[in-house]
Amino acid sequence: MTTEAFPPITVVVAAAGKSTRFQQGDKLLAKFRGRSVFATCLENLLGPGVDFVVATDHSQALAEEVPPQAKNQILWAPGGESRTQSVASALRVLQQAGRHPRWVAVHDAARPLADRALLRKCWNLLQEKEADGVVPAHPLRDTIHLTDGQGTLLNTPPRHLLLAAETPQLFQGPLLMEAYRQWEARPPQTRPRVTDDASLLHAIFPHSRVLFWENPADNHKLTYPHDF
Repeated sequence: MTTEAFPPITVVVAAAGKSTRFQQGDKLLAKFRGRSVFATCLENLLGPGVDFVVATDHSQALAEEVPPQAKNQILWAPGGESRTQSVASALRVLQQAGRHPRWVAVHDAARPLADRALLRKCWNLLQEKEADGVVPAHPLRDTIHLTDGQGTLLNTPPRHLLLAAETPQLFQGPLLMEAYRQWEARPPQTRPRVTDDASLLHAIFPHSRVLFWENPADNHKLTYPHDF
């Protein structure tokens, strides 16, 4: 039986965080299941069809963690002051290298459990549903209250309608790159305030179609020491 070819996907890895809440150094260099978080992140996605652009301010340290078979599959981009700026930086590096991938995934390096099966599932849904983007997510277990920022309750959204977004988030490459180009072209004070790629795409192109699906696999984000 032949193995189905993996689609050519460029994975932008956001790895420029300061690990402030981890409080034990750079969490991407911390050990997780025998390897560093960063090495585990790459190894679980590495294989034919996948290449990477890593946005970070710690490229020298992280380069030492790259699996040997991945060294020729990585471009490095400078990190930004925010995650959004880091992803924008990575996409600029792609364009400067003359690369215009058909499919682009954006992934937080702090989610090392995401693997090729998850990436393939996102791609299958992108194709089947003719979507502009696909985002794995999980339902919320807690009640979420919207407040005025001072502690006063404004309303309580129905929990069954809420999903917590994960990564990798997969998109039609040209559309995502254009969305980031337009976001960067705006004066900083007029840019939409977003925290992930699905929200940025929707803010720039409100009629774009981003599909969320409930991911049954463990794909938790490493933020605090107890997350390890």
